[in-house]
Amino acid sequence: NVDKLFVRDLTGMWYQGGIPGAASDVESSAAYLRQMMNGYDTTVFLGCSAGAMAAILFGELTSPSRVIAFAPQSVLSEEKEKNIGDYRWFGRIREIRERWSESPYLDLASLCPLKSSIDIHFPRDERFDRRHAKRLHGPHVRHVEHDTDSHVLAMELRDRGALAAIVEAELSGTGK
Repeated sequence: NVDKLFVRDLTGMWYQGGIPGAASDVESSAAYLRQMMNGYDTTVFLGCSAGAMAAILFGELTSPSRVIAFAPQSVLSEEKEKNIGDYRWFGRIREIRERWSESPYLDLASLCPLKSSIDIHFPRDERFDRRHAKRLHGPHVRHVEHDTDSHVLAMELRDRGALAAIVEAELSGTGK
């Protein structure tokens, strides 16, 4: 018994170019989401991988009630390869860096300490996802480790029957 808004970046640009069909950059995307949030007492942002990075980023820019992030990418700058050792999606990441080289949103750690109430779920045995997750901190950030090595953590939790319980707990206010 909730309203849902699904936002998907079919361009594969980690939302740096905005929300396709609604906004052309990060700031106008945040304004769009704030407008969509008007009139709601509780808002929850949820995402996996690039979508989790977006959930955290837009969470910081719009102040939803909660953010649930599964295996978030936390950085797209050169820090991704240098200190995390993560070369996944390198061609796409290089294109993002070239197009948005001046963006302050390529590294979520630059926003730390994060102000939003965020649960960051990550696979314990996937070293890159673990490194991405552990870079992020704030007074209301909780790291939740899962016994898996799967980057597609949300799908694995869904298949185990655990994802619905996590989301339900957040919507009912019993998530922490």
